[in-house]
Parts: sequence; C-alpha cells; structure tokens
Amino acid sequence: MHLKTYVKMFPDRKQADWARLFGISRTHFIMLCDGRRNPRMALMQKISDKTGGAVPVQSWFRGPPPDAGADVVETDEHVEP
Repeated sequence: MHLKTYVKMFPDRKQADWARLFGISRTHFIMLCDGRRNPRMALMQKISDKTGGAVPVQSWFRGPPPDAGADVVETDEHVEP
C-alpha cells in the first residue's frame, strides 16, 4: 500500500503528526504522499516500521501513489540529460 492510501485510513491525524512520527518536515511528508519526492532507503524503512509494514519499502518502487501527477501532462518529446 502507498503512504497516501495508508494516511487516508486515519482522517483525524494531522499532517504535522505524521511528519513528526517519521522524523521529517510537514512539507516533505506532503511531497512524499503526492509522489513529488521519493524517500531515501533509511526513511522508506522507517515508514515501513512505523506503519507496521502496511507501507513496505517495495511500495515506493511499484509506481506512483494514487492521484499522483494528475496535473502532469505526458509528452512524447525526448529531452537529453
């Protein structure tokens, strides 16, 4: 399960509370939920531990969270790095 899905299971818990639980800023927490940022491996593990394994490390590699990038426009344009 993605972090965003897990968080929705606890509607009374505030974003700041989640951020504090994971030891990150509220802004970073929001970006993780929205799929705009990916955590480092240590944070992936911490989130997995703090959620009792409901948000496993593997969830960060299974595609974007639900509704992530809804405002992103796909293009066939190739951009060189």
